[in-house]
Amino acid sequence: MNNQQSTALQHSIEHWADMLKPENWQGVEEPRAMFCACCKAFECEDCPICQYTGQDDCEGTPFYDARTAWLRKEQEDFKQYGGSMVSLMVHILKEGRKC
Repeated sequence: MNNQQSTALQHSIEHWADMLKPENWQGVEEPRAMFCACCKAFECEDCPICQYTGQDDCEGTPFYDARTAWLRKEQEDFKQYGGSMVSLMVHILKEGRKC
């Protein structure tokens, strides 16, 4: 993982962590590409999440379950899936730093 990927992933982790805070529930930021530093910086082929999963558009991650929970205003489900998304990105960041 290069520095640009690492930085974008760190910003994406912060974005998700912010959305998980109770005071930010259904706030300005959403689980959408326009708020994701990785989506904004890279095409899927250069995204560290997509490189890790081997799939496009965050397939194979908790993203779509989290997004569905957000859209349905299911806060507890969003906390579960959003928390899983943060954990996955932290894992990817740690693994990328080993390379």
